[in-house]
Amino acid sequence: MAQISIALIQFDKETQPRVQLDMLVVEDYAIAMGQGDIFPPVLLFEEDGKYWIGDGFHRCQAARKLGLAEITADVEPGGKRAAVLASCAANAVHGLRRTNKDKQRAVKRMLADPEWAQWSDTEVAKHCGVSHPFVGKQRAILKPLQDSRLVKRGDSTYLMNTGNIGEGLSEEALEAAARTDIRQDRRAVERLSAMPAEMQLPVLDLVAEGKRPDAAIKIVTTEYRDAKREERLAALGELKATAKDITLIWADCLEWMPDHQGEFDCLIADPPYNTGRMKWDMFESAKAFRLFSREWMAKAFSCLKEQYQAFIFCPTEWAADVEWYLRSIGQHPKSRIAWTYRSIPLGRVVTDRLARMHQTIFHCGNKALCFDESWDDRRFDVQSYEAPLTTSNDERVHQAQKPLDLIKWLVELGTQPEQNILDPFSGGATTGIACLDLRRQATLVEKDEDFFAIGQGRIAEYEQQLR
Repeated sequence: MAQISIALIQFDKETQPRVQLDMLVVEDYAIAMGQGDIFPPVLLFEEDGKYWIGDGFHRCQAARKLGLAEITADVEPGGKRAAVLASCAANAVHGLRRTNKDKQRAVKRMLADPEWAQWSDTEVAKHCGVSHPFVGKQRAILKPLQDSRLVKRGDSTYLMNTGNIGEGLSEEALEAAARTDIRQDRRAVERLSAMPAEMQLPVLDLVAEGKRPDAAIKIVTTEYRDAKREERLAALGELKATAKDITLIWADCLEWMPDHQGEFDCLIADPPYNTGRMKWDMFESAKAFRLFSREWMAKAFSCLKEQYQAFIFCPTEWAADVEWYLRSIGQHPKSRIAWTYRSIPLGRVVTDRLARMHQTIFHCGNKALCFDESWDDRRFDVQSYEAPLTTSNDERVHQAQKPLDLIKWLVELGTQPEQNILDPFSGGATTGIACLDLRRQATLVEKDEDFFAIGQGRIAEYEQQLR
């Protein structure tokens, strides 16, 4: 037995006996060491002045975390390879109980080695502290996996995936986790470790109050996302757009459009749907919504020139009604585009109908679409674009925001460069961004003051990127 300098110990994952190192156990050990508790000596193998851990990874990590200069150890000659062999037998009868995956890792590590693989199943089982049939089963399934799951580095062969449980936790979170039952839920600890440091303590506070770990993680994640979104929207609201070809109007489009007849080459409209989920999408009755729909359509089409294109978004459940409104004002759809989503928000449970995967876009017009010479998917009436999410590159800042690439496709279909587009329900100003990118002019009308400011900010931000 000897006192060995922590600085000389090799913390090599290849000698780690477990699938994952449990950082919460490391935290427990560090606290106990700090209080003066005596631990059994670790087992080290020395070679050329370096020490490899054969047994006691958690204890060595705890000593290093505590800042100890030395640790008590039993030292044997043999180096790294001897340490790997010893690690396969570690914790078979003492220490932190091994999981089935830990046992599998020990056996597979031996069977992956050209020399140790020659041992009989009985010899491997005895060394690893498992049953003879267990080894036989692992030997049978290892062969077809060797090429893809085993990694060779120099003279060593080892199994991949040796991430550490709780490795991403902050020091404060580790201490707080040690006082809760979250350590019993390995999946929850892994999820918590992947979260930003500022979210970890709020989760653990909720767990300490009695919340289930998964519920606590969901609550904090939602609050964090909403707070970040508010910060982002506030920042956008401080920016001011200066693009001369993009005009943003803060007004009710029903009041604004009658004064702008015959000015635009194309209409792109994503109107309210009367879902009742947002304040701007609520109507007193279905009749009020129908009257509104017919009114805005009639006024919007009066804003178009004699030769025009129009694209109108519509939820599938209202498609029949919207087409009837269009026909009642003399507009007969040329195409009924099906926009299919590539992503659906998780957690939406539909029990009385099929989950909706697409939305209708009515195309009306009296001139040729602006196709190029290629014949590809862009000519078809089924288009697939990922719906914007808060965390995606196409950042969602409005509840009904449409994908930028989808809007670009409509802009290119309906207009030539320098032509003018009207969007009477601007929302997050995605149409303006598309027009900036494609050298079109656009007038965006938005009734909600907050979304008008957000639209200004998005346009200003995109202008800066183009410079």
